[in-house]
Amino acid sequence: MPSLQELYAAFEVNKLSSEEERAFLAQLSLPAHEAEAREIIRRMAEQVTETPVLTAEQLTVLHKSIIAAVPPSQPVRRVFHWTWAAAVVFLMVCSALVKYTFFNQPKAYPSGVASIQPGKSGAILVLGDGTKVLLDTVANGVVANQSGTQVQLQNGQLLYGAGDASATITYNTMYTPRGRQFKLMLPDGSLVWLNAASSIRYPTKFGHGQRLVELSGEAYFEVAGSPGHPFVVNVANQAAVEVLGTHFNVQAYDNENEISTTLLEGKVRIKAISTNQQAILLPGQQARISQSSAISLESAVDIDKVIAWKEGQFNFEDTRLEEIMHQLERWYDIETIYEDDVRNIRFGSIISRKEHVQSVLTLLELTGEVSFRTSGRLIYIRKGKK
Repeated sequence: MPSLQELYAAFEVNKLSSEEERAFLAQLSLPAHEAEAREIIRRMAEQVTETPVLTAEQLTVLHKSIIAAVPPSQPVRRVFHWTWAAAVVFLMVCSALVKYTFFNQPKAYPSGVASIQPGKSGAILVLGDGTKVLLDTVANGVVANQSGTQVQLQNGQLLYGAGDASATITYNTMYTPRGRQFKLMLPDGSLVWLNAASSIRYPTKFGHGQRLVELSGEAYFEVAGSPGHPFVVNVANQAAVEVLGTHFNVQAYDNENEISTTLLEGKVRIKAISTNQQAILLPGQQARISQSSAISLESAVDIDKVIAWKEGQFNFEDTRLEEIMHQLERWYDIETIYEDDVRNIRFGSIISRKEHVQSVLTLLELTGEVSFRTSGRLIYIRKGKK
């Protein structure tokens, strides 16, 4: 197979076949060729503008866009509104570079955007007496002693000891503001990852019978097995998830239309509190409870997409813009205003949650479907110029 430089040389004189163009894109997308890809992309852009206009951040965004557009094997359906041919046009035709990107005129973002940083690990712990502990600023060690139960912070995770079995049960609440997420180990050894703009209320020790916690927002659970002590999640007082030992994700944000529970391992029972309707969920399935409390089951769910937030990613595969912006609002603590009817446009991309918000918006703009204007923490959205 020709080398990357040979393919690029052939491209410059318009001597690449369709297959060679695919090979060129495929090689550009490989992490091992990232340095060469960055240089070639820079040269492409500079041929259009005659001046170096790509920053390191812009190159990173474009390289990720190439990776997203070029599957490692055979092409699959993508909803970034660009297929193989569109990706080729985007990268190799100068007019498309001008049309789709900011290469010839660097995008002017207001200075306020620079202050919008990605979210990070952090939460607020509310103790039984109402005392609030900002976990972002606490060093490793004992954070509190709740009715004989030691609460410790260890490397970004809050741990509860077994405690005194005869002590009074005290309830704690952990909540994550926008732009924060946190990991928690409950007194029974169950692990909870709490997403941004979420809260969980739980006892400092579990007594006899069921283990009950209350959740709003989104969390991923790895429940420790305890025969005879079912683990129950009260979800925003609208649903109950009952398990014996399993891994699952629950999403119940106020601004989403449904409550969803996705099962990775084990077996759970879902119950709509207002109607008592129930359903059994098996691994790979997702239960959705609508505003009318009707339960529907979906099989063959994209598990990677559901738990992408826990793995430090945004997974926007086949995702409506409104849903995308909800995620960005919670992670970057921003607000969105729609100036055009673009909420239902679907996109397809995966990007790190460590990226600056400008990088994410730029990636969406590359499709030509939407454009963004910012003012402080307000993001204005309108139709793009395709």
